[in-house]
Amino acid sequence: MFFSAISYEPTETELQEKDVLIFTGIAQPQPLIDHYTPLCRSVQTMLYGDHHSFSAAEISTIATAAEKADTVVTTAKDYSRLPARLPPVLLNKLHVQCIGVEILLGQEEKIRKTIIDKFSHE
Repeated sequence: MFFSAISYEPTETELQEKDVLIFTGIAQPQPLIDHYTPLCRSVQTMLYGDHHSFSAAEISTIATAAEKADTVVTTAKDYSRLPARLPPVLLNKLHVQCIGVEILLGQEEKIRKTIIDKFSHE
């Protein structure tokens, strides 16, 4: 049996004192939000549908929200759908998060713990 898990590249440790804005158009944004929430002072989100094409008006709205954030996070998938020219306030604060998939083989204990942790909190 094969198992997979979402993995994230290492995150800046200085996010503890940062207000972060996450904007994304992915099907399941909650793992990304859950990854950043304990690392940051605060996390605001702007969520769009999967495979969303960002309009100029939406980029403007995101840039306005970015003015209040220290760091702005989006996924590499979303970044690929952004226009070539972004407002400086957005571009200067932007962190593009790569999301990988990790295959878990021979990690039965880790898988068991993950399943128990997941369902014991519901």
